[in-house]
Amino acid sequence: MKLMTFQRNKILQLGIRTEADVIDVAQASEGHREIPLTTDAAVRGGAQTLKVLQGLQDKFVRDYLNEEELQPGSQGSEW
Repeated sequence: MKLMTFQRNKILQLGIRTEADVIDVAQASEGHREIPLTTDAAVRGGAQTLKVLQGLQDKFVRDYLNEEELQPGSQGSEW
């Protein structure tokens, strides 16, 4: 799984890079407090957070974001 940070409305957002494009974690996790919304929270959460994000990625079926249209926030991280 590859995590990335992108900017939307001058706010850094957490994304998951997939073969299809990018999942906006905030959008995909609406109503689920246990899902981290920042790269820092994802890293601090360790293995448990990785499992939660992987589950989110596996179940995601909504619209993906086109990575080429996103403004990068920082370097992505591969887990």
